[in-house]
Amino acid sequence: MDDLKKNEYDRLCREIASYNDFSVRVINTCITFSSAIIAAGLAIKTDISSLVHSYIFLAVNIILIPSLHLLSSYLKAIFRIGMYIAVFHESEESGIKFENRLLKFDSETSLTKSRHGILTTFGSLFIVSLFFSAYYAITKPDFRFYSEWHYFFIVSLIIILAIHAMVKYKYSSPVVLKKKYKKKWENIKAKGQ
Repeated sequence: MDDLKKNEYDRLCREIASYNDFSVRVINTCITFSSAIIAAGLAIKTDISSLVHSYIFLAVNIILIPSLHLLSSYLKAIFRIGMYIAVFHESEESGIKFENRLLKFDSETSLTKSRHGILTTFGSLFIVSLFFSAYYAITKPDFRFYSEWHYFFIVSLIIILAIHAMVKYKYSSPVVLKKKYKKKWENIKAKGQ
């Protein structure tokens, strides 16, 4: 492998590692802040409006929804770069097969399990935030369904956005992404030769 290809290969491997590092940071930050907001909402004992109290729990979704979109885009970037490496750098004559083995391992074991764990954790935080939000809104003594339309509008919007984010993340499947990007890179390589 010449120096130019080796430098590109090294840079791409570092880029994959940085996307993976960003993903871990997003997950840790999201879980920490979401848990802190829920704990803060539960700890409030003053006589604030129950509706305001319920909005505190909905604030969790300001963190959850963008985080799932970020994780989905990082996963796509990792597989886009990984398949580029597989197609352009891991040819039969190069003898490098590390990336292919790593991607195969990740897609079959740890990555799949961690993706289900992430969806379960984010889904649980979403459900807990909606439960406590609804509890505090409905226990408000003067709560009327017709006068609190803005609350139901916001909750409905959050539910739609959260479901969209979870579905988008769920369908960022490693198997689908590998096939998609491998085919794309192979077509580009075939046109270039």
